[in-house]
Amino acid sequence: MPYKFIGRTTEHCGKTLWEILGNLKDFGVGRVVARNRFERYPEKSWLKILEVTPIAAPKDVPIYAHDNLRLVAVKCEKYWRGKKLPTPIYVTGASYKTDYKLIPKSEEAEYCQIVDTPEQRDVLPETADFPPLLKEILKRDKGDKLRLPLVYKRTEYNRMLDPSGHRATSPEQINSQFGKPVAPRLHENVLE
Repeated sequence: MPYKFIGRTTEHCGKTLWEILGNLKDFGVGRVVARNRFERYPEKSWLKILEVTPIAAPKDVPIYAHDNLRLVAVKCEKYWRGKKLPTPIYVTGASYKTDYKLIPKSEEAEYCQIVDTPEQRDVLPETADFPPLLKEILKRDKGDKLRLPLVYKRTEYNRMLDPSGHRATSPEQINSQFGKPVAPRLHENVLE
């Protein structure tokens, strides 16, 4: 009889930060830890441990659940997709996830080697089409050539804007993101 799994699946594979750092000398200060979740990117990501502080278990959790709730606040240098972030970060909220692995000292130099590869960024357009119904309403009121201006949030993780900060201006790049409608009969009389 085949197994039937019930509940949400997870992609986590590894140990919690407390399981790793609690067994190391000086709580692993100076060691390198990687997250399994970030191995999907071609560039490597890792954390270099700077400081470790255990966090007390919350008081509203039953006493038998404390073994599963060992949280730790870790100050570390984060290398995200081969680039070092400018300031150290604190990992607290994700420290309980069983997704971390310790990089052995013999492999640290090879694993943490930063390879300078030319960055390929997608150049995003400045405008897009309006949704079909809104497009028809605006055509009646304001004319035919209206486009929706797009605004992008700039973060240190956002690699969507090109290095010069320019975006594409051709409207052909994003014509219709909406794809095939679920109910085509609602779009029968809508002109393109």
